Amino acid sequence: MISEEIVNLAKQGDREALVVILKNSENAIYQTAYYLTKNEADAKDLTQDTLLRVYQKFHTYQGQASIKVWVQRITTNIFLDKVRKKKAQLFSLDNEAYQYIPDEGYSVEEQVEGQMKSQEVREAVQKLPEQYKLVVVLRYLQDMTYKEIADILEIPENTVKTHLFRARKHLKELLRTSMCGGVS
Repeated sequence: MISEEIVNLAKQGDREALVVILKNSENAIYQTAYYLTKNEADAKDLTQDTLLRVYQKFHTYQGQASIKVWVQRITTNIFLDKVRKKKAQLFSLDNEAYQYIPDEGYSVEEQVEGQMKSQEVREAVQKLPEQYKLVVVLRYLQDMTYKEIADILEIPENTVKTHLFRARKHLKELLRTSMCGGVS
């Protein structure tokens, strides 16, 4: 946990305080980066890019959001910029494919919360469209609130809830398919 005192010192130009913030943020950045990028090398690159950007832009931090939210926003923005540069196509919220997946009665949310470290769930999360993967990683890996996620992604809180709902539905289908050996 980064204290308000450390943040205030860093805002006043104390480089040692800023280094404390960077060191305390590095693990959370890496965890998010790893789940977003799918591999260690890209996660390390994204972590380094984020740490550098935080260092360079800390003077712009206004304190409107927590330092944790601000740093995660930078992480996700850098990731999304890289995705855009690769011309990856993000799914639209209006994508009908996610609206009619039948509910079999078991809670994917419980599976995601309880098994985020399992290989099957990690692989399923990696297969999600980027906008859904982002909210799943921030909610379940970084344990952020809907409001914090909305602030990071700069989208309405209800959109976060919709993305999570659709992500859980999609994960449910992916996990059901993997449990059935690829036969649905």
